[in-house]
Amino acid sequence: MKHPASPDDLLATGWEALLEAAFLTGDFDTAGKRLEAARQTAEAGGDMRALAGALDQLGFLQHWKNVDSEQRDVEAELSLFERALTLRQAMGDGAEVAESLFHVGLVYQLFRRDWDTSLRYLEQARALAEGGGDDLLLSEIYRHLGAHYWLSAGDFDTALEHLRRSLALRERLGFQGWRATGLITLGQCELAAGMRAEAHDHLREGVGLAEEIGLRELFVRAAREALSKVA
Repeated sequence: MKHPASPDDLLATGWEALLEAAFLTGDFDTAGKRLEAARQTAEAGGDMRALAGALDQLGFLQHWKNVDSEQRDVEAELSLFERALTLRQAMGDGAEVAESLFHVGLVYQLFRRDWDTSLRYLEQARALAEGGGDDLLLSEIYRHLGAHYWLSAGDFDTALEHLRRSLALRERLGFQGWRATGLITLGQCELAAGMRAEAHDHLREGVGLAEEIGLRELFVRAAREALSKVA
């Protein structure tokens, strides 16, 4: 007799499908079905930890849909992230709270352009994530802190320090898409800072890796244009 999938199993396969959609295919249907099933199963079983995880990942799915579309539902994304954050704070798991804090900060940075609020969330997330063993989460926090100091404050020294730290963490991860996006972001910042030789090397490597593994054009277009300026 086949047992129904657990919320954790659904979350794991939903996350895999979400990454594939975000980086490679742009088709979020499978991820959405799995994550919604995880949410319903967790809610029915009273599993608050899994429910928070499902809400957070559904928020991340909505995030990628918002990135892809001009008809964005930012409030839906923020609501899912905030609900997950509230549950996680009540349970007191620092690593999971850090993830939710980062995701809320992401909304304020990318869609609301509220740099001060975003920075508060990102710094809180970093404080909790440091030493927690989640290289992916910490690399993303540092990448968006780098973006803050680059795009909001014009502080290239601090921005590049964060982006290099982010890339170093990404080097440890198995999926080469993380490394490609780290190289591209670092190269773009170096170009803005007038570091043309460094920008050329990082952008060339990042674009080449992105094209090799078939990353969506969303990740490559602007980098390819930047590379043409320093070729």
